[in-house]
Amino acid sequence: LNVSDNCLTTIPESIANLSQLGTLNLARNHLLELPMEIFHLKSLTSLILSSNQLTRITEDIINLDQLTTLDLSDNRLEELPQAIFKLTMLSTLMLSSNQLREISEDIRNLAHLTTLELSQNYLRELPEAIFQLKMLTTLTLASNQLKRMNENISNLRHLTTLEVSGNCLEELPETICQLKQLTTLSVSENLLKTLPLGLDTLHNLTSLQVEKNPQLKFPPVDV
Repeated sequence: LNVSDNCLTTIPESIANLSQLGTLNLARNHLLELPMEIFHLKSLTSLILSSNQLTRITEDIINLDQLTTLDLSDNRLEELPQAIFKLTMLSTLMLSSNQLREISEDIRNLAHLTTLELSQNYLRELPEAIFQLKMLTTLTLASNQLKRMNENISNLRHLTTLEVSGNCLEELPETICQLKQLTTLSVSENLLKTLPLGLDTLHNLTSLQVEKNPQLKFPPVDV
């Protein structure tokens, strides 16, 4: 069911009757909160709530335990309910463009995640648990306040896209060169002074974005 771009401020209670609904797209409306009736849709596998005005998600989201895709990007969320980290079927979690300052270590429970988008928040550091999500192929962290990248990034061996532009990184760990599946690496708009010498071993890399690092020494020829 796609009801995006309709300037909706509320959802009719009768939506609860759609008990077999698999996908609900409510993107780009004017929702301030979610009606309880949505949490009765226990067959949902995809819930798209991007570009609304949500300030909170209640713990009732735990009822939607079949979700594989949850898009909460471009809202006004300052925190996440612990229930989200119990939705263990999730493969895609999109949280960009909110007001999040931290992510719970309980994210480790989302072992099936392949896409995690956290760009444009207020994150100063990442939980160690993110580096236990070994199925991740896409990790976006652009436009936060990160000062360092954990060397355990090398645990994410399936990553093809890593975006950390627009942060405060002064260096990248050498272990990033162990991500042999990377095709896109974006580290622009940081405070980098050098790049890891082993970048030339990333033979699948097709896009390397390093612009707007004012102190960056010209990268080695082989990069």
